[in-house]
Order: sequence, then C-alpha cells, then structure tokens
Amino acid sequence: MEHNLIPQLRFPEFQEEWEKKMIVDVLTIGSGKDYKHLDTGDIPVYGTGGYMTSIDEYLYNGKSVCIGRKGTINKPMLISGKFWTVDTLFYTHSFKEISPEFTYLLFQKINWLKYKEASGVPSLSKSTINKIQIYLPKVEEQNKIAEFLTKVDQKISFLEKKKKGLETYKKGMMQKLFPKKGEKLPELRFKDENGNEFPDWEEKKLGEICRIIGGYAFKSSEFKTSGIPIIRISNISNNSRFINLETIVYYDRINIDNKYIIKKGDLLIAMSGATTGKISEYNLDFDSYLNQRVGLFKSKKNNNSYIKKYVFSNSFKIQIKSILSIGAQPNISNKDIEQFIIKIPFDVDEQNKIAAFLEKIDLKIEGIEKEIEKMKNWKKGLLQKMFV
Repeated sequence: MEHNLIPQLRFPEFQEEWEKKMIVDVLTIGSGKDYKHLDTGDIPVYGTGGYMTSIDEYLYNGKSVCIGRKGTINKPMLISGKFWTVDTLFYTHSFKEISPEFTYLLFQKINWLKYKEASGVPSLSKSTINKIQIYLPKVEEQNKIAEFLTKVDQKISFLEKKKKGLETYKKGMMQKLFPKKGEKLPELRFKDENGNEFPDWEEKKLGEICRIIGGYAFKSSEFKTSGIPIIRISNISNNSRFINLETIVYYDRINIDNKYIIKKGDLLIAMSGATTGKISEYNLDFDSYLNQRVGLFKSKKNNNSYIKKYVFSNSFKIQIKSILSIGAQPNISNKDIEQFIIKIPFDVDEQNKIAAFLEKIDLKIEGIEKEIEKMKNWKKGLLQKMFV
C-alpha cells in the first residue's frame, strides 16, 4: 500500500505532496574519532551522552545532527559550530534539499531501535542509516515546520531551566533549614505564631523516632501482570521523589501481616542493590505489598512530615554513605538506619513549618514536571501529525 504523501496536519499555504527519498540522498553520515591524542582547548567533544570535554581541534564546523553509533542510538542531538565527536557518535554534514533543523526533527521521529544491529549493546551502521526511507517537503515547508517546533522546544527548555532553578533553590534552603555536621541548630529558623523563637533542637537516634520495617519474601516466580502491586528495590527511584512505576510487578491477594502493606504517603528505602540508600515516597492511591530488601519507615510520633523531608537532607545522605563505604556490596540493615543520629526540632510546630515550606517547593517542581511532560507529549503528537 502506497504511503500517504500528505501529512495529517499542515500549514495551509502548502499543498504539494512530499517526496520519498533515502537518507543517503539528502545528507552524509560522518564518523567520530578518538580525541585522546589532542590537547585541551575550547572545542567541545560529544559522545552519545552529550558533552564530554574540550580539545584544541575540531572534526567539523557547522550545523549538524548527531546520532549514536553504539549504545544510546535513539537520542539525536543538534549541534552548531566547531565540534568533535567520539567514535560512538555519528555526525551529519553536506545537506542537500534538507535543513539541519528539519533533519533533527526527522531523526526524532525515526524509531532508531527498529534498525539496531546487535542483540546486546544497540548499534547502527552507516549503510543501515543511509537506506532508511524518509519523506520530505520543499525546503520552505521544512523551515516553517522547524520554526514552529523549535518554539515548542524552547518552551520545554524554559520549563526545564525553571525546574532546575527551583531544585537548586530547594537544595540551598535545605542546607539552611537542617543543621550541618557539628552544628546544634540550623542557619535558618522559623518563629512561632506569636513571633517568638522555638525551643532548641534535640539530637536523637532515628530508631527513637521511627522504625524501619523490612519487606516480605514474595516468590518472584509468582509475579503477575495484574493484582496487588509489589514494591521492589527497582521501584526506588534515583531521580525522583516518588517511586518508579515502570518496573512494577503484581501478586495475588494473600493473607499477610499489615506491616507489609504500603499506603499512600509511606516512605521507602532500598536496602541493597544499585539504588541502596535511595529514598522514594509511595504516591499511588491504592495499597501495595512491601517486598524484601525494601525498608518502610514507620513513625512512632507525630513527626512523619518532618521525617519525609529530613531523609533527603545532606545529613541523612552522609550517614547513608558512611555505612555503604564499609562493604564492597551495597547493603544496609534496619538496625544500621535506626542508629543514625537525627537533629529534630523539639516543638512539633517547627517541624511542621519546615516540612510545609519544603512541600510548597516540591509541589511547584512537580507542577513544572507535569507541564514538561505535557509539552513533550504534545510535541510527540505533532511529530506524528506534521510529518509523513
């Protein structure tokens, strides 16, 4: 069946059908090279993960779209000016009837993983890329599409910078709101409703404030695709406040002790594995089961909101790091964590003020994250509708 040569969504001034071509017809794929023999300079070197270092010579000067040869092969980059790429990153040049900006968009639409040539580490070859079939409008329409979608990218970039700024602000405020090592009181404190100072802080073992409950040994052979979610160490996120939903597995409902049931708002810690010591908050509206090697914080007093913020502080992270450095295999126990020293306001009202202040920042960050995700999904839809 012949491919439709007119996009679903189009600027009204354009009526012509798009032309069918192969990538080799419109640009040339260049290979990256080793740079280690070169001296330090101001020319950026890029790999599949982005910027790596700077050297004193360049491989290419101009606009180019880069795509991974090996490893990360599905994240194109648009680069301009003098640059160098390593041998795992292809660059493009000698554009004919196609602009670099439109190439960048086109490369985002291509399902690169479909063309991978290795069963292990994904890889691409020049010959494979050259033979990929594409559809192109005239350069004028390319420019119009690129201009429009570049504005979408700029909006996403603006939101990402805004998010990063808030994260930096939060990090700075946390350093002021929680005492540093050797300090009894933090740099910044709140006052009570009458404008008076709160009492001094206390120093306690974490186990005096909350218990760490280990998980249940569920049988991995009985994991399912539906049922009651099982929260495992792979669900403890490295990069987010909340659990990672991508790797959730399920289990049949069983008669189990309530201490192994996770509820919305519960705080979890990875006790072993690659994410050992990482913390995530459980944010689903329904209960889950707690798997082995995952610890659940159970507060003994009315200070759960404070603990939720404290565990992301430098003070807590330093103590986690000191435990992990002892053994070769990342591993911590309930007792290890319960022995941690925690500095905590004597007055619960001060605890709550700290937690509420940081929660407002978290909610702003989460709001921006949702905006970013919405914009990215919108752009993804536009790429499907504005391209053939």
